[in-house]
Amino acid sequence: MLKKTKYIIFLIISIVPMIYVVYFISVLGNERSESEWEYYFNLHKITVYFTWILMFFYQFLIIFSKNIKENFKLKYSIILYLGNVIVLPFLCYKFFWEQNDKRESKKTKRN
Repeated sequence: MLKKTKYIIFLIISIVPMIYVVYFISVLGNERSESEWEYYFNLHKITVYFTWILMFFYQFLIIFSKNIKENFKLKYSIILYLGNVIVLPFLCYKFFWEQNDKRESKKTKRN
């Protein structure tokens, strides 16, 4: 499905929200001016929208993936929405890296 470079790019995109959560928590307790808080609030909104887009994308992959058994689709959906940003890198691995490994192993078996 995806080559290794595309996988790495997608993994980085999936890790960005988790990095932002750590950053936001570290900045939260500091005293800031009103303009700085406005900047952080706008950055937070952008990150939340970005995370929603990622979650919808992963949900789309879960629903329409032929590699996931029907009884596991609900489990993955629940894990996605309860785990949120913590689960995104693991799902990236599950959908792209494992599938890539399975395809490569099938190709080597054929040869």
